[in-house]
Amino acid sequence: MKLHVECFNVAKNDDIFSSNVKEAKYLSYLFYLVFTVYIIVLGIIAGDALMSILVLTDVLVYALLKYVVIVGAVLFLLLILRWVLVEYAAVVGRLIIVLKNIVLIDFLMILVSIVFVVSFNLLNVLCPCNSLLTLCSSIRGLTDAEIRLLHCGFMCIVVSINTCVAFLRLHFSRIKRVFRSAIIVRKVTKAIRALAILIIIFSLLLYPIVSFKYLQVITELRKSSVIKCDGLRSSIECLWGFVKYYDSLFIFTYRRPCPKPRQLLITMFSLISNRDFIAELVVVSRTGACLDFALGATKLIEDLYGYRVRVVHLIGQDHVVPEVEVNGTWYVIDITYTTKNYPVKASEYADHLRRNYPSIYSNLEGLADFDTGQDLSKEHGFYS
Repeated sequence: MKLHVECFNVAKNDDIFSSNVKEAKYLSYLFYLVFTVYIIVLGIIAGDALMSILVLTDVLVYALLKYVVIVGAVLFLLLILRWVLVEYAAVVGRLIIVLKNIVLIDFLMILVSIVFVVSFNLLNVLCPCNSLLTLCSSIRGLTDAEIRLLHCGFMCIVVSINTCVAFLRLHFSRIKRVFRSAIIVRKVTKAIRALAILIIIFSLLLYPIVSFKYLQVITELRKSSVIKCDGLRSSIECLWGFVKYYDSLFIFTYRRPCPKPRQLLITMFSLISNRDFIAELVVVSRTGACLDFALGATKLIEDLYGYRVRVVHLIGQDHVVPEVEVNGTWYVIDITYTTKNYPVKASEYADHLRRNYPSIYSNLEGLADFDTGQDLSKEHGFYS
């Protein structure tokens, strides 16, 4: 009888052990599944941020904020899971530690790209038409297909890097060499601090240099014959001649993976804005895309001629145009694209687009003031 009871207890213990093994096995599978999903998600987010900064040349502040908010939400979700799933708190905690390592590496790559953008703009200010800018601007414009391909490539590269980081972190934790991982984390953290300090230094250097050089440009232009009229031309014709001159000096880098002044633009809640500084940066660096050109051109016209100016956003199109008011009439002076040959009255702009750029006209959703957001569609001849 005693032997029978002992055998029963042993069998029972074996069942419990087997059940625990199965549970641990399923838990392990679940851990790696969740882990893989988060590696891919973080890789996509970081890859998108790098693409936005280096190729799509989005505003740095907005690209960085988007990355921080999304990653913060991911880590916050994990913290909630750790609190809710008390039984698996150790597993979720391990996942959080590894993901923090991944985020550090991703953030390091993003800061390196930001340093590149800021330093490139500083180089363009100090030395316009430098060899790096010449090389960059010589690259042909990227097509939509090439941009999509690059986008996927950035994401795949970051996912691969994140996978290697996760593998190394788990490997160190298994062989009880956590101290090696800690050393790596400390080094990465120091590198992030150094890059952040570098970004601050470069940004602070930009302001006085740009202000000084912009005053030089204004002084030289006022002394030159470029802005003067001979009396035989109308005011708008004289102004158009200056716009042509400005365009001849400008290096256009639209659809090219070249850092642009507008990436440093900050406009938040109408309280914080460095728009005028960016316009001055465009003037002294003489490079960028349509928004950069419009900001620089309108800034120069306002300071040299005293005319009212504005930058108009073509909603539904990846384009903005500079405008100037001469003798009570607004003119579109978009020499880079839609009004290449002559200035067009704002009231006739819709008809001009319909005749010369039907694809823009048919896809245009409206026009708005870039700074105030005011709807200018009706003023430009759009009534529908």
